[in-house]
Amino acid sequence: MDNPVLVELINDLPLLLDNPGLVQRFLDLTHAGIDRNAAHIDELAAQLEELRGVQRALRETPVNTEEEDTVSALEDIAAGYETVLQQQRQMNQVLQFLLVVRAVAYARSRSRLVPGVLLAAASAAVFPGFRTFVRLSVLTLGFLFGLRF
Repeated sequence: MDNPVLVELINDLPLLLDNPGLVQRFLDLTHAGIDRNAAHIDELAAQLEELRGVQRALRETPVNTEEEDTVSALEDIAAGYETVLQQQRQMNQVLQFLLVVRAVAYARSRSRLVPGVLLAAASAAVFPGFRTFVRLSVLTLGFLFGLRF
């Protein structure tokens, strides 16, 4: 695997599955990194387009010494652009992995609440009424927010 961050996250998977808050912090950091990287990509794309315009203008003039400098600058920016795009792909892979891990971590942290929710749902089916509806609602919200009654 060519994504070292993803390899490290996979190695720490048991810790991540037991700690949804930590996964959320990693997700926040990944989102911030993706945003910074996207801004850098936009900047490099603008520089690349500007240099291509300069290169087209220089091709029409008889002096070719500046064209060589422009071509080398274009190659440097293109290489940097490819590197940043690769980083963006890796960050997107990390983001996708962390989203799945967060969902599993939340499910694991709330799994002990499932019997209460199922019991409330069953009692709502057997004993319909407003109090049962309120109890089911409270237990379901408690399940979603990780509260135990």
